[in-house]
Amino acid sequence: MENNILGSESEITQEEFGGKAFGLKWLFDNKIKVPKTYFARVFPSENSSDFESYANSTVSALIENAAFSKNRIAVRSSGITEDGAEESKAGNYKTKLNVDFDKDSVLGAVREVVHSGSRSGEKMGVVFQEMVDAEISGVLFTSNPLTYSKKECVVNFRHGIGEALVSGTDKGENRIVEKEKIGEINEDWLKEVCEIGILSETKFGKPLDMEFAVEKGSGKLYFLQCRPATGILFNENCVKKVSVSEIGGNKKIKSLDKIAMRLAAEKRGVMVSPAFAVCVNCLTDEFPIEKTELERSEFCTGYNVVVILPKLTDSKILRSFAGEKQNVSNAIACNRYGIRTFPEHGNVFATLKALYEKVKDNSWICTMIIQEIFDPLYTGIVRRNGDNFILEIARGHFVAKGIFPMSRYIIDENKTVLNRNEIVQEKCIRLIEGCRIEQKCGEKISLTDSEISSVISAFSSYLTKEKSLNLEIGILKKGGKIIPYLIDVTDEQKSANVQEDDILNGVISRGSGKGVLVRLERQSLDSSLDSHFKDSFVDNGETGRKEIYLCDVPDIALKNRLGKNCAGFLFKEGSLLCHLSVLLREKGIPALVGIDENRFSEGEIYEIDTSVSGTCEKKVWKI
Repeated sequence: MENNILGSESEITQEEFGGKAFGLKWLFDNKIKVPKTYFARVFPSENSSDFESYANSTVSALIENAAFSKNRIAVRSSGITEDGAEESKAGNYKTKLNVDFDKDSVLGAVREVVHSGSRSGEKMGVVFQEMVDAEISGVLFTSNPLTYSKKECVVNFRHGIGEALVSGTDKGENRIVEKEKIGEINEDWLKEVCEIGILSETKFGKPLDMEFAVEKGSGKLYFLQCRPATGILFNENCVKKVSVSEIGGNKKIKSLDKIAMRLAAEKRGVMVSPAFAVCVNCLTDEFPIEKTELERSEFCTGYNVVVILPKLTDSKILRSFAGEKQNVSNAIACNRYGIRTFPEHGNVFATLKALYEKVKDNSWICTMIIQEIFDPLYTGIVRRNGDNFILEIARGHFVAKGIFPMSRYIIDENKTVLNRNEIVQEKCIRLIEGCRIEQKCGEKISLTDSEISSVISAFSSYLTKEKSLNLEIGILKKGGKIIPYLIDVTDEQKSANVQEDDILNGVISRGSGKGVLVRLERQSLDSSLDSHFKDSFVDNGETGRKEIYLCDVPDIALKNRLGKNCAGFLFKEGSLLCHLSVLLREKGIPALVGIDENRFSEGEIYEIDTSVSGTCEKKVWKI
């Protein structure tokens, strides 16, 4: 055969024959069934004087020597940069189907295919492939291109020839298949497609995009092309500071919640703790980045390392606190403390390696965020509430989880304090160099009017325009002045503003209900934090009766009680803005705070109705 056109048994390189030819050759070499195929070397530019003679001689050689068993073929583009690892260019270039196998027809198809690449300057090889009379055609992604999961493959298919599917004019039918459950698939063709795809992915070492056809009558499965699945892997493994200048153009990660929050804060001029994004491809067993030293800011007292892509691994958020143990004693000025936990993995680099180990078998990529942790005077929550603002603060970390009571302030538009309800906090939790420290406080949690005004001013760009946002904040103190900074942002769109009378009368969430009173013991700190790290809750199940729960505080661990049995909550003390309180308002579950537990008898039936006027004690009664 003419030297510029070769069969599947020959050596085919991407540089000489293009990307599609190279992918088909890979399938052939790995004994995956492909229709009879021939490959033409890259054509001269269609504007060159050599084009017509080259095209004529190539097509003549094909007509004379090709051993096609059918008189119809497909003439496919095979650009040098087509079907590459970083860009597939799918649909950019021409493919001609059902071309009669005669010189004039094939030559006309070649001209169209080469011309489709000329517009972008693409050097174009051409693939000649025997047509498959398809009963079913489709595209297999050997891993999920939307979630990057290694545990699933995605099949998009239609009945008949797949041109409409590939071009996007027919959406076809989608199947997401769990790889561990392929044996349960009823359709033989689908099972075979998935099995061959998984085997191919294992050999190739990366996720693949494979076009296939099931032949009408025979039921034989053919693969028509194979290329790396684009848009899944990162272009490089890297560590980048989370800032507009370094992350702003990265579409894959800039919309992730924790990164998007920091980028938005930077644009608004709001202080937030420095952070770094670690982006790696999960192609090897070993963590693919060399140890990197991070420059610590002035207020840094450790790190919180969180896997943010994938969002969940085994239904859980993966995170770990890290730091330098030798700095712990320097950060603690008194001896009224106990270290509850030490860093699980030691320094930041060891933490990254350990979290990567948990992700690599589930996902093709992993993004972790390394967030500096500060040791603030207070942390808390602030939100816009109608014409006013609500600010709650306490000492230490995790106050938004509802595990500690908080001092509360109501502030008007002029930053005048309308109401202050300050508490004495007995203990707090601090995070120092990855250690979780429980410390006695015994101090009144208090801010001056001037300091409260400074807090509201610091977050005015959020509080005046996005009235449904709860801002989790920290308050540092240096040189006698406070320095507010942003920790997190949550949206409370589903719940209405809290009425001022409700706040003063102990109403966390409006509603009414009847049920048997059940006393719930206070959750352990570990249980509370474990609940926070999970992204969903598990209903404790039906008991056959409605229940009103009497609890110490609105601890986030109680979210497992928000099922069909729940008729309401009664709390001894707690936060109006903490995570559980927000959930209660979103679900319309009545809840009161400031309850005297001695008034209530477990097992008796009570009714709660927040619309009753008066204090919280008048809003619940025994039936």
